[in-house]
Amino acid sequence: NSTGEAGEAIAVYAGENSNVEIIADTLNIDTNKIYDGGSLQAKCGSTIYVNANNVSVHGIVRATKNAVVNLADANNLKLTSDYLEEYGITPVLEADVGGNVIVGNTTGKTEIIGDVFAHDGGQVDIILATAGSVLEGSTNIKLPEGVPNEDGSNEEGIVNLTLSNGATWENTNDSYVNTLTLNQGIINMLAASGSTIDVASLKGTSGTVTVANTDSRINIS
Repeated sequence: NSTGEAGEAIAVYAGENSNVEIIADTLNIDTNKIYDGGSLQAKCGSTIYVNANNVSVHGIVRATKNAVVNLADANNLKLTSDYLEEYGITPVLEADVGGNVIVGNTTGKTEIIGDVFAHDGGQVDIILATAGSVLEGSTNIKLPEGVPNEDGSNEEGIVNLTLSNGATWENTNDSYVNTLTLNQGIINMLAASGSTIDVASLKGTSGTVTVANTDSRINIS
């Protein structure tokens, strides 16, 4: 493991204006750590790029302060997280303060098990385009009240999500998506008490939505 700033424990860290490129057949990262680090973390204008055929990451993938984490060429990708469960969330992707996290492509299998957060001007772009690809969690453009936030302002971010060719979003809570693209994608709204997905822009050709509660709905502005 590499070490970031004081108080952080991370697996791969790209510091100020640096570039980290990982090219491998198999990449496994598993960190049990405090929230303010990250399994893959890029900060302050840096970039982390992963090109691998089999990738498993347990922990937070984070880009902050105009940095980029690019997993678009990570195939057979599985992302999981169990951090911040005490707040009722499990963040697996986070972008803030101008950071950008890019996940998925049009050919590989991608599994994202956890919640997505883009806040304070951060952006998360997700492409799920195969029948085995899934996002199981919520998408959020702010942090919930009380969750640690080093920037402190908690302004909105941007989440863009594409679901194609039978890829599925198992939505577990209220969510917000800036651009949702459905090309034969599937959305299952799993919250037993009902949930809402707010969409700023809907694109694509077709999609299927199922609900666990008739109070669940998708609002398109």
